[in-house]
Amino acid sequence: VGSGTPNNQLLNISAYTQLENKINKTLNLSVGGRLEYFQLNDTITALKPIFRAGTSIKIYQETYLRASYGQGYRFPTITERFIKTGVGNFGVFPNPNLKPESSWNAEVGIKQGLKFGKLYGYLDLAGFWQEYQNTIEYMFGIWHEITSIQTLGSSAGFMFLNTGQSRVVGIDASFTGMAKLSKNAELTFMAGYNYIVPKTLTPDYVYAVDSLNRVFSYNKTSLDSTKGILKYRFLHNVKIDAEVVLYKKLGIGFSAKYFSKIINMDAIIKDFEQMTVDNEYLQDLRYMDYYENHRFGNWIFDARISYNLTEKHKLAIIGSNIMNRSYSLRPLKIEPPRTIMVQYTLKLEGKKKEAKNADVLLNSK
Repeated sequence: VGSGTPNNQLLNISAYTQLENKINKTLNLSVGGRLEYFQLNDTITALKPIFRAGTSIKIYQETYLRASYGQGYRFPTITERFIKTGVGNFGVFPNPNLKPESSWNAEVGIKQGLKFGKLYGYLDLAGFWQEYQNTIEYMFGIWHEITSIQTLGSSAGFMFLNTGQSRVVGIDASFTGMAKLSKNAELTFMAGYNYIVPKTLTPDYVYAVDSLNRVFSYNKTSLDSTKGILKYRFLHNVKIDAEVVLYKKLGIGFSAKYFSKIINMDAIIKDFEQMTVDNEYLQDLRYMDYYENHRFGNWIFDARISYNLTEKHKLAIIGSNIMNRSYSLRPLKIEPPRTIMVQYTLKLEGKKKEAKNADVLLNSK
């Protein structure tokens, strides 16, 4: 149950413009800007201009180069500033002094068309560089005064904080395409890989002091600060999806996702776990055991089968996490187990042939 500030209003007004030009059917140029105005509760205001520019050029048949630069600005939401709630041993605490997060990013990439017999698709490679000011992160701490051992649980939890400057550098690669397997069989597929290095640029910056007078900085709060990696980040991410369609009726699909291990997280979670284990008045927290046993990455597999009964009627069975893998992408939150969903889709067409979908979903676990 939320119990933060009950009445809050956030006003956002923006104006946007963009200019585009195409030269000789090979070179595309674009430049644009946006002016953002925010007003929170008639007292907090912000006016921010944001710019972006990009270009792409066709240098050969089915070969494209691109480059872009853009700025970002994120005004804290009402939830991030004012939410106050609790679940189990932990709470989420408000931070009305949270500052807006700003950033810039640059990207260069190449897209190449490929054809091998009856298989064709596009290979896309890109490198990117992002830098953030007033980085907003979700941090664990003891944020309320502890009046007794029984109140320790309700005093601990998460708060959104500005943690200083950070940088994310990485590469992204993907290959999408299709293949004609036979007269009545067609394959579509996608494979993608993302690698990032998310690092703090201000490891000694003190951004908070909790109710126990503990100083919060990256170096003092990290479980592993040796490489400067930001908390709760996945350095490697893989996505794969493939589907075979037979006779334009039957579709059989499969997908896989991979998340590498979390290298760094809040050290206080380990300390707080030991407190709960040592004290009989608190429910034991055993997240570190789970973390150690599931910290080497997770492969998650999904599958689906669908059949077009007619042009307007489609029936599908969709399975998520079919291997029933127990995994966590965020601390203290286990992701859903195996889920089987039966989906019926009815396609309705109006006078102008505008299609609308009506889905009837039935879930079972």
